[in-house]
Amino acid sequence: RFEVCGHKWADLSEEGYGVSLLNDSKYGYDIKDGVMRLTLLKSGIELNTDADKEEHHFVYSLYPHAGGWKEGKTVEMAYGLNLGVYSFIEEAHDGSLPET
Repeated sequence: RFEVCGHKWADLSEEGYGVSLLNDSKYGYDIKDGVMRLTLLKSGIELNTDADKEEHHFVYSLYPHAGGWKEGKTVEMAYGLNLGVYSFIEEAHDGSLPET
């Protein structure tokens, strides 16, 4: 009936398989009759009439998996989505790969 708080992910699983909804910045979910929903915009106690007048960006992923959320490694996948890739500049060094 009401949405619940869920940082980074929510999951809907049955015996043997499931699907997780991962995201980087939305924290309200609800599941009813086998339908999982993610709240995109939310105002506090008072109505915010400007909330839908701006551009909003977020990343989400539907992650199907075998087993429940633990066996499916949903937490690891959610952290992977949220942490992203780090890059750095490395000095040239000897190695076994050909030059590029």
